Amino acid sequence: MKKILVPTDFSADADNALRFAMEIGKKWNASIVLHHSYVMPVYASDLPLALPSDTELEKSSMDGLTRLFDRFSKEYPDAKFELSVTEGYAEDQIPKTVKRTAADLVVMGTKGASGLREAFIGTITASVLDTVDCPVIAIPSNAKWIRLERLVYATDYEEGDFQHLQSFIEFARKFSAEVVILHVSHGGEQRVYEVDAIERFKERLVEETKYGKITFQVLGHSDIYEGINAFVEQYGADLLAMTIRRRTFTEKLLQRSMTKRMAYHAHLPLMTYHTEK
Repeated sequence: MKKILVPTDFSADADNALRFAMEIGKKWNASIVLHHSYVMPVYASDLPLALPSDTELEKSSMDGLTRLFDRFSKEYPDAKFELSVTEGYAEDQIPKTVKRTAADLVVMGTKGASGLREAFIGTITASVLDTVDCPVIAIPSNAKWIRLERLVYATDYEEGDFQHLQSFIEFARKFSAEVVILHVSHGGEQRVYEVDAIERFKERLVEETKYGKITFQVLGHSDIYEGINAFVEQYGADLLAMTIRRRTFTEKLLQRSMTKRMAYHAHLPLMTYHTEK
């Protein structure tokens, strides 16, 4: 991991996410890309208004990033920073900036949402989860950096998870963290298939990663979301990871993404990996 992109709107939530990124970056000796995107204001008025120019908004944004850099570089004197400013909506500009800077990870804050806003509007973080190809760590407002010692990867053992599990274990290795590979099962006829899939994953993962701090857990629960929440709470997890699968427009209308649901309501950092459906 060489670059970590941290989008910021200069809020306390964004600062909190930046702190997580700084601590993660120390383990990887990765540079931090501080990014802010601004939008030209549009006013519906017949009155003549003195609107800020694009140059003024760009300068103001860069000044804000510079102040943020100054503040955090004092606390992390060995950190490497890049500053990035673009014009446009954050949900559009962040994926473009990921590609332009070749970022390996995005770390960003999230306030969460509920009700109609969750179903139809969403948040910038949820939009980024859908569109970037690199892993994303969403940091809730109330999550504070302490450590990364206990990590959980929730998986349904579908095709594509194995590669992400390998990457996740390399991430955990940097922190010498315990890793629990969690599967929530409804039971019934699928249980035989699940047990067989888990055993095959165990053998491959242990053999290929050579990491001795992996355990596997199968939890029976009628609701996957509730089951995962219950487990990470009881286990005292410091971070939860999942795979997000791209779905068709119709599927998005009919069914909420489990990963997005976790991102809205989780009380601990959520790390997501992308794979095709």
